[in-house]
This record gives sequence, C-alpha cells and structure tokens, in this order.
Amino acid sequence: MISRDQWLAEAVLAEQADSMVTCRAIIKETMDHGLEIDSFASNKEKEKLKKAVWLQNYASCIDRGAIETARALLLNGLLLMPQKKALWRKSIELERESGSVQSLKQLLSLAISNEKSNHEFLFIEYAKVLLKDNSDPDHTTKAVLALENGLSVYPASEDIAIALQEMLRQTG
Repeated sequence: MISRDQWLAEAVLAEQADSMVTCRAIIKETMDHGLEIDSFASNKEKEKLKKAVWLQNYASCIDRGAIETARALLLNGLLLMPQKKALWRKSIELERESGSVQSLKQLLSLAISNEKSNHEFLFIEYAKVLLKDNSDPDHTTKAVLALENGLSVYPASEDIAIALQEMLRQTG
C-alpha cells in the first residue's frame, strides 16, 4: 500500500511535470489517506488531527516549492472543513505570497459566500483586497459594499463596523 507521504510526493511530481489536474486529483483523493485516527476520538479531536496533518503537509509542500500542491491541500481542506479559521488564514497567506490579486479575490469571494466559513475576518480581508485593487475603477465602492454585507451577516460585529467606519473616513 502506498503511504500518505508517497502520495504527497506523487502529487508534487505531477505539479513539477505541469500536470495540475493529476496533482489536484491525487490530493483530493488522499486527503484522509493514512491518517491514524482513534475510532473512539470525538469528531472535534478527529478534525483537529486532520487539520494538523494537512497543515504539516502544506508546510512541507511550501518548503519544496510545490505551491500548487500546497494550494490543493488547503482548498480541499476548506471544502471538507470550511469552518476552520486556520485553513482560511493559510489560504489567504498563500494567495498573497504566491497568487495574484484575482486569485485572492476569488478565494475571499468563495469564503464570504460559504455559510459554513462563518468568520467575520473574511469580510474585512475581502474589503481590504478590493480596496487595494486599483485596476477596478469601482474598487472603493465594492470594498464598502463588502463590509456592509459583512455587517448584514454579523450585525453585532464591532470589528466590521470599525473597519467600515475607517474605510469611509479614509476614502471620503
């Protein structure tokens, strides 16, 4: 039987051969492969273990320069556990460092439209990215709308309210 590490190495090799479809497929099909999870563990403990392994695999891929494999790990992790803030943060960090403004906007758009992601900070991050995108003539309006949308989802959020006030003050 092929180990988890071997599957990960195969995904990296597929990326190096510019076979992104194969790389992503390997990651998708092996997300839980080789994870030793106690059958008596609670669901929360199981999720914690899986997330820890995925983040270790992500870091290993980054160290190898396998950005697409790392991205596939995070995106599949988010599909399986969209409520995990650490996965969103790592994905945002990866797109900031190795992606494009467009890929970061797409990720954050996906995040705020996913009911299970359930994190206020995603709306603030999305607004920041929209505001910085000077290639879009409506970037300021879109950023303000993103924060207003965040307030409609999280009406008691002080962080979003403060971010909106600050943005309005800065953009006049």
